[in-house]
Amino acid sequence: MGQVVAVTCPTWKHSAATLGSALNARLPASIRITGVQEVLPDFHARFDARSRTYRYFILQGSSAIPALRASLWETSRFSDSGQLERLARTFCGTHDFAAFGISPTGTRTVRTVTESSWSWDEQKLSGMTVRIGMYTVTADAFLRGMVRHLVGGMVHAACHPSTADAIANMVVSPEGGRRVPWSAPPHGLYLWNVTYPNTVFNWNEGMGLHNE
Repeated sequence: MGQVVAVTCPTWKHSAATLGSALNARLPASIRITGVQEVLPDFHARFDARSRTYRYFILQGSSAIPALRASLWETSRFSDSGQLERLARTFCGTHDFAAFGISPTGTRTVRTVTESSWSWDEQKLSGMTVRIGMYTVTADAFLRGMVRHLVGGMVHAACHPSTADAIANMVVSPEGGRRVPWSAPPHGLYLWNVTYPNTVFNWNEGMGLHNE
């Protein structure tokens, strides 16, 4: 939803907005450019970012809904969402998340999480009442697989409350390389937004939410 990509187009002689339209005309329907802006040559989409926000969606219902299976995680294994919310709050702050993911470069696994929360929406779909849960997490950076392991750990704790304290403690003491074995499936995960300093990257109104 909020991926940012930097490209160099030395032979393009038209406006940035026209470039976006031209690319969308040739891209598959699964990819769409929502805005284009010219930036300084030293701009880097990854290293200039100040924070990233991911969202993960789960659905609780009495039976599977095939049309939604590819876009969120269907689970009815727990009835108390309060356990998810309590665990989510423990992830806020600066912690060593080695138990929840792998560093993409080097060995540094400390990350600062500024938002970690669940919200819920109840809807009627095909005559069935379902609850859609959305987990939102914002951090300065993420480890590979970190969000899926956070969600997987929280859902496991909601199913097995006796494990909740052990999972929460793993951000305080990663226990010598031990990793959370529960990972949520990939299809419920979305990169929602990436923020940059206004002096580096400044979307015009209606083009995105990427300013700091």
